[in-house]
Amino acid sequence: MQTPAINPPPDDVRWASADILRITVAQMRAWEAEAARQCVAAAKTDEEAWEGTEIDVRRTVL
Repeated sequence: MQTPAINPPPDDVRWASADILRITVAQMRAWEAEAARQCVAAAKTDEEAWEGTEIDVRRTVL
């Protein structure tokens, strides 16, 4: 079974290309600065989150 390929009409391709070409370096820098301000820290993996929490059963606590 093959998945049917859907190609966009040529008009849509030209329209998208024209918009991409209109982006200036200043716009890209502004977008990058905005994205950096809204940056969200990625959650730690399970291994990283539990690191350092091991209990040493041989250690005595006074």
